[in-house]
Amino acid sequence: MRTSKRVLLLGPGESSSRFNTGDLEKITTISFSGNIDWLAENNVHTDYWTFFDPNSTLYVLNNIENGKYSKEWINKLKENTTLLCNKFIGTDDFYDNGFTTSRGSQWNREVFGEQILPKLSNDIFAGVERVDQQVNQNTYDSYYEDPSKCPLVVHTGFDPQGRKLNTDKFICFILPLVLTHFTELREIYSVGFGDYDDVRINTGTKEGYESFKISYNMMKEKTKDLLKHRGVSIKFINKDSYFKELE
Repeated sequence: MRTSKRVLLLGPGESSSRFNTGDLEKITTISFSGNIDWLAENNVHTDYWTFFDPNSTLYVLNNIENGKYSKEWINKLKENTTLLCNKFIGTDDFYDNGFTTSRGSQWNREVFGEQILPKLSNDIFAGVERVDQQVNQNTYDSYYEDPSKCPLVVHTGFDPQGRKLNTDKFICFILPLVLTHFTELREIYSVGFGDYDDVRINTGTKEGYESFKISYNMMKEKTKDLLKHRGVSIKFINKDSYFKELE
């Protein structure tokens, strides 16, 4: 499916809950992180499930163990949905590039990288596809030199409260991953991203939204340039998405 020309991105925003699940069969679909609970509740599957924080995979295993997901849905997950993630997740390179987990670098390497990720890809999902990466500060510049590597973005600077600025995951992690992995991509459709007026469907919170807005506004012109460079259009099904001006 790397040659897919059209993909649909499903995020954890409230608008995902109003999405017509019948449309999932018409297009290559990538679901992000906590959105998997909504998939299980509606007994549907996407072609890919992606994440960035290794910790975010633990609740999937926990929900399987505690019976939150039906056995029928779990069995079909193994048949239909592939993991999609960056190569350095679960390795020391993840920490060397400034990313962290709440459980520490040893857990990231020895528990997640050597035990959890193989279990997910071999026993729960239909395998894993991993994408090489290059970390950038406030830009996607590396992609113009080497389009085979996902141009992940981290920010220098602080938010108005003096805290380290959080990156918006859609702009800084997910979109670059998709643009890199799907080499013949021409059209992106998105729902459940940029719903900053509503809570997330999996957690019921708006935590981090204000920082994500700052992150996006720092990157929006660069994002437009990147999409234009790739010749890829984007359309937001949730009309009030904060990212709407990228269309």
